[in-house]
Amino acid sequence: MMEDERYFEVLKNDFERINLVATRAREKGYDPKRFVEIKPAPDLASRVGGIIGIDGITEMIKARTDGKGRQELAFEMVKEICTGATFSAKPNEERLLLAVRVGLAILTEGIVVAPTEGIQNIELHKNPDGSDYIALLYAGPIRGAGGTGAAMSVALADYGRKLLGLGAYKAQQSEVERYIEEIQMYHSRVARLQYFPSESDMRVILENCNVCVDGIPTEKLELNIHRNIKRLDASGKEQLITNKVRGGIGLVVCEGIAQKAKSVLKYTKMAGLDWSWLNNIIKVDKSSGPKDDSKPGNTAVFLQELVAGRPVLSYPGKNGAFRLRYGRSRLTGIAAKGFSPATMILLDEFIATGTQLRIEKPGKGCVAAPVDTIEGPFVKLDDGEALRVNSAELARELRSRVRKIIAVGDILVTYGDFKKSNTPMQPTSYVEEYWAEQLSASGHTGEIPAKPSFREALAISTSSGIPMHPIYIYD
Repeated sequence: MMEDERYFEVLKNDFERINLVATRAREKGYDPKRFVEIKPAPDLASRVGGIIGIDGITEMIKARTDGKGRQELAFEMVKEICTGATFSAKPNEERLLLAVRVGLAILTEGIVVAPTEGIQNIELHKNPDGSDYIALLYAGPIRGAGGTGAAMSVALADYGRKLLGLGAYKAQQSEVERYIEEIQMYHSRVARLQYFPSESDMRVILENCNVCVDGIPTEKLELNIHRNIKRLDASGKEQLITNKVRGGIGLVVCEGIAQKAKSVLKYTKMAGLDWSWLNNIIKVDKSSGPKDDSKPGNTAVFLQELVAGRPVLSYPGKNGAFRLRYGRSRLTGIAAKGFSPATMILLDEFIATGTQLRIEKPGKGCVAAPVDTIEGPFVKLDDGEALRVNSAELARELRSRVRKIIAVGDILVTYGDFKKSNTPMQPTSYVEEYWAEQLSASGHTGEIPAKPSFREALAISTSSGIPMHPIYIYD
């Protein structure tokens, strides 16, 4: 513990020294500003306070942080801003805008501009029956919040509008049809959405969401059919909705609420919100038998977005595709995946350290890192010999002789990547970790060899009753 404290003390002291040097340099007047624009932000509360830029926010967050997760803290801050005395002099829409921005900044850890640039404004409107509702005006930078963050901003607004006694949005059929045309046009003609729900799923969201997902026009492209739609402003006067495409809407509805429905439903239940209608769009596999990935329609979504000229290194669920291996190395961090250096070389070095790849799961992409303790490819040589290539040196030596890659080797994935992306853990093959656990459970008391010889593996298997070591099982 003392080493950790000394480490952070060194970081703090070095930062203060460097910041002082930068301040003195700026004071000389050679730069546009005579001060260092980036302010120190040692914790979440400071980062959120800095990005929001309103006095008192940092202290409010610090007073409520203890023992709370980010989601719980975000809802707590929405409640404090909407019902507390600090901002009681502000109009309801201003309080709610501040509350949603602070909540989203907490969820995104104060490191992206989505809370301030992605949420442009909150407006009050009236339903045809005279009740009021709120509209969140989104813009393109909401993408930086990620799918869960974008969806949670709507949930935070719903929570806040209930606390302020504001009514729920009642979508008119003309608006729903306009939304669907707009999202389809954005997806097909502006930027392909990472997740594009069915029309029926979009209708469920648009017809049930208590908050109007609105936006500023982000494209010059205009709608073809559902044009000149009108709504009522806060005073009851008719207001014309822009005919231009609003890019933020597709990001929030599709990549946010629709794609992250499971996560959002969990957090809205925690806050006491009734978003049970999300159950209608959460996909549940009701098939009784195993899923056949060879059938059309069962392939991964990332293959539908394949760019011409990019190689497909393996297909989902196919023999010889990357074998899932759970774990991490010192080179794999958040969303990084490990590959054998031999795999990298024998795939014509298309995968290099830092290469960005699209993957089936977990998440949508990763950065590649070399890990020499996992298995490399199993190959067939020009003389018919088949062997496993686990080292970079052997891969370079045999590179010109490889005629077929039978299996491409392991992909190392951390458990945390599955948890963070809310992806169910997948079964892996019979790997060394399983073998070691089985050997330990069998009562073996000696040292567990990492890579035993064939004779050692056979002797251990015979005496303990467990399968042969995985390096001698050619699955």
